[in-house]
This record gives sequence, C-alpha cells and structure tokens, in this order.
Amino acid sequence: IINPMTSYEYTNNKDDCFSVWEKEQVPCPKYFVYKSRDEFEAKRMDYPFLLRLNDGITGEDTYLIESDTELEHSFNAVEAAFNAKQRIHTERICVQFIDTSIQGGYNTSFRITVAGDNVVSGYARISDDWLAITKQFTEEKKDAFVEQNKRISSLIKNNHDKIVKCVHTLGLHHVGIDMITDHDDNLYFLEVQPFYFCGNMNRTSPPKF
Repeated sequence: IINPMTSYEYTNNKDDCFSVWEKEQVPCPKYFVYKSRDEFEAKRMDYPFLLRLNDGITGEDTYLIESDTELEHSFNAVEAAFNAKQRIHTERICVQFIDTSIQGGYNTSFRITVAGDNVVSGYARISDDWLAITKQFTEEKKDAFVEQNKRISSLIKNNHDKIVKCVHTLGLHHVGIDMITDHDDNLYFLEVQPFYFCGNMNRTSPPKF
C-alpha cells in the first residue's frame, strides 16, 4: 500500500492534520496557528498549552506552558526556532495540553499502525515527563509498559473505525499514528508518521543495502 504524494503535507505539518480532523469530527487537541504576538494574544487559550513548530519531531522545539513566566521564555524560543528552521510551510502553533499521566507518575502515548481498512499494530510508550516518546523507556517502567500495552489493545478494539477514519480523512493508506488519551480514555490524534519523511532535511538516514 503506497501513500499518494498529494497527501504528503499531512505527514509533515501537524496543523494541516488538525484542520482536516476538526472538519471531519476526528478527535484531536484544540489548536491555532499564529504569526505574531498580537495574533497569539487574540487567540490564546487557558494554561496549560504547548508552543511549538508545526513540523518538529520527538518534541523538537516544543514547550509546555503553565505560567506567564514560562510563556515569556518559551515564546521567544519558538520564535528563534521558527527563524532558524524554515522547512515546508513551517508555522508556529499553540496546542491544547492533554494530561496523559498514569499510576506511578508516568506519562504515556501510543503509536498505532493502520494499513488500508485495518489497524495492524499498536504499542504504548512510557516516560517520566509529559513528552512520552519511545526513547524514554527504561527497565523500571516495564510493569507500566505491560499494563499500558494491554490498555492499547482495548482502545483499538473499542475505537477501530475511528482510528482508521483518522488516516482516511487525510487521503493516506499506510501510516503510523501518534495518539494520546486523557484519564477518561477519550482519544486525541496528534500526527501521522509514514516510513519516510517528506520535505525535511537530515531527519532520517537512508537505508543501507
């Protein structure tokens, strides 16, 4: 199954995904794009929220904002990143923060793979902080890892069609989805990740044959 290149933007820019998902009633965080401090202030949401670039990966240039003090520092940091890292339609975005904390003080997120009309896999990622990405997994998290991987099995079973719709509304066929849930198991889709990246330099190394 090959993804059409006409939909490449959705594998690159999170705000483009959010825009489609909102229209199609696919669950995702609230967000807005801003181009200046005045526009940010006119649109701003209540704390906590995230400031970031729309095309970063693994938490790159992403800041959790919970106070005015953090906002002042992080707003300038995102501005600096925006000026230094122009890629394809790079934008500054503000995104609703969803609390994914679980028992034990850890946080979690999920990577789900969809192919065609089927969810073919899913696994949980456990971390010490709110940025739950794969590389933060350590030995002491193994019990939570097992528990959350049982949880994702149930989440997929109970939300299969909603997960597939997340992909199809973007015109894609075969991708990995980053998803989180709140404490009531409400889903929030964050982004899609194919097995290649379009438009970003120095993100991945080409395969060696």
